Amino acid sequence: MRKIRRIMFLVSASIVLWFLSRFNYLLFHSIVEMMAMFTGVIIVFLAAASSFIGKNSLVFRLGVTYSIVVIIDFLHTLSYKGMGVFPSWSANHVTQFWILGRLLETAGLLLAIFIPGRNYNKLVAILLYSVGIIGIAMISTGTFPDCFIEGKGLTPFKIYSEYIIIGTLLLTMLNFSRIKNPEFLPFRKSYKHAFIFAILAELSFTMYSDIYGFTNMLGHIFRFISYYTIFGGIIINIIKNPISTLYHQLEEDNKKFREMNMKQQTLYENIKELEDFRVNFLRSISHELKTTLNVIYGNIQLMEMGVYGDVANLKEPLKALRNATKHSEELVNNLLDLSRAETGGLQVKMEPLTFSVFERVVKEYEQLAKQKGLEFKFKFEGKEPFSGDFMILSMILSNLLSNAVKYTDRGIVKGTLGADNEKLYIEVSDTGKGIPEEMREKIFQPFSSLSKERRSSGLGLAIVKKFTEIMGGKISLTSEEWKGSTFRVEICTCSQEEHDRKEHI
Repeated sequence: MRKIRRIMFLVSASIVLWFLSRFNYLLFHSIVEMMAMFTGVIIVFLAAASSFIGKNSLVFRLGVTYSIVVIIDFLHTLSYKGMGVFPSWSANHVTQFWILGRLLETAGLLLAIFIPGRNYNKLVAILLYSVGIIGIAMISTGTFPDCFIEGKGLTPFKIYSEYIIIGTLLLTMLNFSRIKNPEFLPFRKSYKHAFIFAILAELSFTMYSDIYGFTNMLGHIFRFISYYTIFGGIIINIIKNPISTLYHQLEEDNKKFREMNMKQQTLYENIKELEDFRVNFLRSISHELKTTLNVIYGNIQLMEMGVYGDVANLKEPLKALRNATKHSEELVNNLLDLSRAETGGLQVKMEPLTFSVFERVVKEYEQLAKQKGLEFKFKFEGKEPFSGDFMILSMILSNLLSNAVKYTDRGIVKGTLGADNEKLYIEVSDTGKGIPEEMREKIFQPFSSLSKERRSSGLGLAIVKKFTEIMGGKISLTSEEWKGSTFRVEICTCSQEEHDRKEHI
């Protein structure tokens, strides 16, 4: 029923417009052009509104096109012969504005379909506005190709341009009907009808020899029907049924979201699989290497004891072998510790501790420091017993002292292990080369080393950071190049509830 009413209205409106053209052609022409411009302006406003929802929607693309086309149509209307707005302009100027407007309109519609994604907005806006401004300037200065000559009619340029416009409309209509993009679906039928009447209008505009003639009038009636179809089928549809329009947009967004989610899920599974493989590989190879190193180290000890005969002339090679084996064992132990920490295989076992249980670790690095000619100072302070995990705290202290001694060539290495009612802290400082600012985050990553010249696994500080985090603590670093560095680890010794409350405060 609605379709019949719409057809009846168009037939009635066409008859009224035809009668009006016989009595006052300028009024008839102005009404048709005002209908087209009004439709274009509404599309531009709707495009501005749609930009808040989706900048790549069809409505936004049409708005880019019609924002320049409306200006050219306005100039076409004002310059029409008999309007008197531009007395020096002729029918040629009117026809030139017509061709410029239609070429931009059809090009914009075609590009709206063929250029996907974000590239459309800026690219097409720049192209259309550039051509539009240049075209207006050429018409105003008389350099635009002639389209109509008084007494002769249309020029070949105008006629061929109309055929190009018709071909572009046909190509756009065919591709528009095949597109399955949800943005286009609500408007497909309406635009198909609009394209058909636009093509009929352009065909009519290839036949007239008088701008007030019958075929010119017929072309304008087809133009009125085309824009009425756009207005009724597209604009009213958007205004009256925004939920339907948004539904198609949301459907497309939802589809993209599902595809992205599937890709992310696949990527996550691949990363997890690779991470599991890495951790298991490290754990497996570390155990195998440790067994082999124990055999090598055991045989070195037996050789040094003379079990295999006199090795007096092999003292230096055996010493080098023992040091290399010790370094390799340290690397393997670090790999095992890091593997346990990353896989959650390391459990925190809190127990009452005294400072004396850490003296062995301190003595070991005190001897290494003295061998390098370094001054070594370490103190224990605070209350004891205190609560902590001996194995984890020993590893943290050992790695911090090891790094300090290893990277200090002269000066002093100082350390403190302290405890109070709320926290346990370990602080180790040195007078080494210091750490460059750009490296202060990287050094806590596995296999990061400050110097390629010194033998280092690059795992010590990564283990310290991981173990500190497992115990709910934090590590800080202050350093000044060529003056030294200070690492400080703080671990809460209060109950978990108290710890959480302090974190919130």
